[in-house]
Amino acid sequence: MQGRTNCGGNLNLHLIAGGTKPESAAENTIWLDTEETVTNWCVQNTAPESPEAGNVYITTRSATNNKLDIGSARSVLLYLGTARQYVSGAWKDLDGEVFYSSAWHKIQTFAYDGMLNAGVGNYNSEIGGEWSASGGTLTNETDYFQYTTLIQGTLSVGSQKAIDFTDINTVKITYTRTSGGNRNVRFVIYLNTASSATIEAEAPATSASGKNTITIDTTSLSGNYYIGYRDVVNTGTGVLKVYEIELIS
Repeated sequence: MQGRTNCGGNLNLHLIAGGTKPESAAENTIWLDTEETVTNWCVQNTAPESPEAGNVYITTRSATNNKLDIGSARSVLLYLGTARQYVSGAWKDLDGEVFYSSAWHKIQTFAYDGMLNAGVGNYNSEIGGEWSASGGTLTNETDYFQYTTLIQGTLSVGSQKAIDFTDINTVKITYTRTSGGNRNVRFVIYLNTASSATIEAEAPATSASGKNTITIDTTSLSGNYYIGYRDVVNTGTGVLKVYEIELIS
């Protein structure tokens, strides 16, 4: 299916949908990879309250690589985030690209997007899925998930579904962490499952106050891997809160 519509009256913004991306398009065109009919669409940061089958909403960010100037008479900048479609009674994450400066650019991809304020729905059901814990306690809050460790040992939490890293160069994670005692904590990319001892890439997690951002270089990886967090505990309690996991091509 391919369809085209306008969003926002006089705003210079268009949407097309289908399993095959066209080679080129008009400036400020959004292409979404879905075979489902798009019945209506909008740009907003919360899901429509009473969605119908085929509805699409696209979130925005304060700054991304997808900067569109959608103004007709004056400059109106729009930074795109996550795209979702209502299919079979649930919101489904979509891949997509935007066309500007005569080229296609990939829409941001999140394995977890706390800005959706949707609890368990913040996980990308298609990429990584919901996280699970091996030791410790995992809870899903409105705009973050929290992992608490109270016992000694090597504890881990991570995605349940494999993620294809062939076109992913960087994993960017926004989080906070507080801890006591002697511990070794890090975000990791696992080879097999979230509890696997085989770690392909990693970065230490700081306990500095406020939200922190960490990046993991994955340019050398190709194929399926899992994102996780490992806490080697000798003493004390650790609390991790994750707000965003962005996958950057």
